[in-house]
Amino acid sequence: MLLDAIDKQLLALLKADSRKPITLLAQILKISRQTVQKRIDALEAANVITGFTVRTGKGFSSQLFRAQAMLIVENNVGSDLISYLSKITQVTSVYSVAGHYDAIVTIEADSSEEIDQVLDQIRRHPQVQQTQSCLLLSEKINRTWQR
Repeated sequence: MLLDAIDKQLLALLKADSRKPITLLAQILKISRQTVQKRIDALEAANVITGFTVRTGKGFSSQLFRAQAMLIVENNVGSDLISYLSKITQVTSVYSVAGHYDAIVTIEADSSEEIDQVLDQIRRHPQVQQTQSCLLLSEKINRTWQR
């Protein structure tokens, strides 16, 4: 689905506040409420919008331990490894990357010990040949929700 300027504005508004009423979105975009609803429905049908979510603030996120693990894997980051990692609830994202490492895995847990256990679990997969990990201390910038 190709997005036009109004679709992009609508997405930006919903990313900033997904609870914003449709009537207010219509006023901001200068289109009818029905048009806003049809556009949201079309964006959902095209899998551009896959859900509406809650962003947690620093009060909650500061209670979590986060780490990133860079992986060197045998062959490539295939469906077997992705399936394995997706079953580890503390794994929040997996990226395939170019360079020395093949993948970067982001982990969120309640303690550093739990991070360690997750890293051990990742290392047990037969495709994982080597890992390097780092504990994330504090978030300085996060623009993920703005895109």
